[in-house]
Amino acid sequence: MLTLKIYNTFVKIEGQLSLDLIGKLDSQLSYSHPGYQFMSGARGGYGLSGKTGGWDGRVRLFNQSQKFPVGLLARVKRLLDEENITYSLEDNRPILNYGSPLTLDTSKFEIRDYQRAALNAAKKNSSGIIRVATGGGKSLIIASLAAQYNIPTVIYVIGIELLYQMKDTIESAYGVRCGIVGGGVCELDHQITIMTIWSAAAAYDKQAKVDETDFSQDKESSLKSTSKVEVRKKVESAQLFIFDECQYAASETLQFIHKVSISAKHRFLLSGTPWRDTGDDILIEAVAGEKIYDLNATRLINLGFLIPPEIHFLNVPVVRNVGSNYHQVYTNYVVDNDDRNNLIIKSAKKLINSGKKLLILVVRVNHGKKIMQLLAEAGVNARFLDGAKSTKNRLETIQDMKDGKLEVLVASKIFDQGVDIPELDALILAGSGKSSGRALQRIGRVIRLSKGKNKAVIVDFYDNCKYLKDHSESRIKIYESEPGFKIILPKKDILTYPDRKPVKWI
Repeated sequence: MLTLKIYNTFVKIEGQLSLDLIGKLDSQLSYSHPGYQFMSGARGGYGLSGKTGGWDGRVRLFNQSQKFPVGLLARVKRLLDEENITYSLEDNRPILNYGSPLTLDTSKFEIRDYQRAALNAAKKNSSGIIRVATGGGKSLIIASLAAQYNIPTVIYVIGIELLYQMKDTIESAYGVRCGIVGGGVCELDHQITIMTIWSAAAAYDKQAKVDETDFSQDKESSLKSTSKVEVRKKVESAQLFIFDECQYAASETLQFIHKVSISAKHRFLLSGTPWRDTGDDILIEAVAGEKIYDLNATRLINLGFLIPPEIHFLNVPVVRNVGSNYHQVYTNYVVDNDDRNNLIIKSAKKLINSGKKLLILVVRVNHGKKIMQLLAEAGVNARFLDGAKSTKNRLETIQDMKDGKLEVLVASKIFDQGVDIPELDALILAGSGKSSGRALQRIGRVIRLSKGKNKAVIVDFYDNCKYLKDHSESRIKIYESEPGFKIILPKKDILTYPDRKPVKWI
């Protein structure tokens, strides 16, 4: 009989495994490396079956010591059950001393029914992935998780804005002080600590690596030697591990933080889009386990907690000789395309004139600067925000937008995660892109509830050139996965989508 010995970060299988079972475990606990087919040369490897030779492109999470990440325990149990293999569980995780749950200040906050359902799922499963669509109040769920367990906790965030938003939510909701590590601040004398992943990595003398980012990176994440030691102690002694925007849990940095969080018996990952388009979702699951709660945007719209969006796709004319590779195509068809940029400016003016508070999202900083120049020429009061701006500048700009001092905010990918301006009710997606997660996150920026707000208008682009046309099609498909989203396609594509009727926009 096999014994599955469970520890906080991994599980070890004790007992003799057949080659057949090893192969099945290897298949269940591995994934194809994104872009493997483009890598030159074969890399020698050694499989669990004893074979040597060129690398087959699989990244394996089950090693020769018969260990695998703790989050994959449910997968292994299912496989063993399916194979009628007898096994026992040996839980070697220490028994924790839980404090009394903290009390919510109900004069300021109210736990909605779906938030309570998420918390109940967390209590039942003790770890797992919680999906709540952008705008559904993940910060309060995170605060309530920390309050419910009341044990040494570290909450990891991807950017500076999220660091302070989370601190404010927890302290206001539950009346406790939180420590923070990030933005040049290192306060560790509290049971609940909020930490940027940049500072956590710096404590181990590592450079944070997160995919495709232009986040509000923690430019002041460097720590003194004494602080590094204390931060490492905080990371390694935390019994509750929480990570917001967990689509980045597959990154090298978060995988490392997971492994050194040796005391974290309870692990929760949250996101509106807890998946990857690169086929390595298993790395997210490896940290905390399977999805235990799932709430999409449509359900929140139907419940009256999000505003329904109306997404207009504008047809961008064909441009000849845009280039042979993606970088050239993007530069010529998106960044330097006068026709496309004029569509952006015309749409912006129409939205502003109708009283909308507008966010324009770009991918490249040089594109944002070009849009800013065109807006200035059109007499529009706008400001540009990217990851290079100081924390003070970013927070001031966000507050100015909330206070109505700006007509338009142009922003880079810094706005893809977490930044909360409920007053926004219009969005122009100037940057294209194929990521399904980013597409939904961006829509989520403008469908939050706010007084007097009853509809959100989004302008996207149907790009008629190689690479980008496929990206436009991908975004349409992910939008159509949410029945609560109204999608209005350009006339040209009625043959492709006969159930959609064109509506004139500009």
